[in-house]
Amino acid sequence: MANDWQRKARQRWKLLASVINKQALGRENINVSVRRFSGFNLFSKTFLESEGDYEWTDYRLFGSHVNKPMLVKQRSRQVILEDLTGFDNTGNVCLWPSEEVLTYYLVKNKNQLNGKTVCELGAGMTGLAGIFLASFAEPFHVVLTDGNYDCVENMRAIIHRNQPSFGSTLVTCQSLIWDENANLSNLEFKFDFIISADCLFFTQCQSGLVHVMDALLNESGLAIVMAPCRKNTLELFCSKARSRFSVTMLRNYDPLVWSRHQLAKREDPLYEEDIHYPVLLLLSKKTGIKS
Repeated sequence: MANDWQRKARQRWKLLASVINKQALGRENINVSVRRFSGFNLFSKTFLESEGDYEWTDYRLFGSHVNKPMLVKQRSRQVILEDLTGFDNTGNVCLWPSEEVLTYYLVKNKNQLNGKTVCELGAGMTGLAGIFLASFAEPFHVVLTDGNYDCVENMRAIIHRNQPSFGSTLVTCQSLIWDENANLSNLEFKFDFIISADCLFFTQCQSGLVHVMDALLNESGLAIVMAPCRKNTLELFCSKARSRFSVTMLRNYDPLVWSRHQLAKREDPLYEEDIHYPVLLLLSKKTGIKS
């Protein structure tokens, strides 16, 4: 099975590498452009300290009545090609707008998740949505997962540093690869909510992602997914997910995010709706279908 995962990882890398100028591939430290649009201005971000190639940043949610910092560890240098090798390193690159919007959306609707079990899939290097949820709401258990070892280790450091903010909520992280043959017995049917941001880019992983969501969610559970359209990748995922889930797609799900989206379309020349604006998907299990 490990060989199959490695094969899929190589396929993902080929997709990422295809966007880089071929003549630059021979240069060892070529920088990769990773995020042009700055975001929807939902957070204040204050640099705290450096730690090697990483830096700690104080993230605070604008408009929250709780003035609580979340300490996030991210890369301080530009990404180089070696950062993108290995298993699915898109979350190893930067913190994408979809993750920030998902974080904002969950905190705003936090009462629905109080006392619940939550799993974040493809949480990347920060698990931003999961750690904010654990800090601002009162879920019973939040599990942050990613298929990349570096991401999991970075999230472990973030969890440790933010532990005092979590109260009675248990927050853990672990490696999890989306595979239709993966052994998920330790997580099966445990979660009331699955959350995920911008994880639909690699279409060859979508069937595995649907399988993992189906296996992890309990029968009354809900998956909350934020992802941009990215040409047809969002629609393709929905078509696959409908075999197991009832799928609701919402484009205008929050007045503030929608107004910032409209403003960016008018005034930001770097903004591309297809790759920057996250659509909200809500997935609930179809009755009568067994995993």
